[in-house]
Amino acid sequence: DFASRELATNDIMISGFNFDTTTAQKTQFNWATPANWDAGTIRFKLYWTTTGGSSSQTIDFDLAGVAFANDNPLDTAVGTAANVTDTWIADDDLHVTSYSSAITIAGTPVAGEMVVFQLSRDVASDDLGVDAEVLGVLIEYSTDASNSS
Repeated sequence: DFASRELATNDIMISGFNFDTTTAQKTQFNWATPANWDAGTIRFKLYWTTTGGSSSQTIDFDLAGVAFANDNPLDTAVGTAANVTDTWIADDDLHVTSYSSAITIAGTPVAGEMVVFQLSRDVASDDLGVDAEVLGVLIEYSTDASNSS
């Protein structure tokens, strides 16, 4: 579920997708790939926060993707996911995971196409006792040219 809340002192808005502690929830987002993407594997980092976590509790998230060219059917399965884990630091602090292992995007990826990513919380593997609030995803990719023109 997408949600927003305001922090008390400096009115910073926290906006993101909240992932439940017991339900295997998923969200999807689209990436219009740049013209200089080499169509190879990607990696990701997750930016997240929470309220009510405690020392040594962890999160576990998976990301997978599928590429689409013009006239491809959109009802296509995503590829094999890679995961990231991270440990709670403090409530309302920004948490940044390390990079995932390499993800091969399903379909036949080509620069300039659209990729649909599916992000999911692996509730069977993490033990954070409250919602994990995902604030952003960083996609790392390689290029085969110095610019995207």
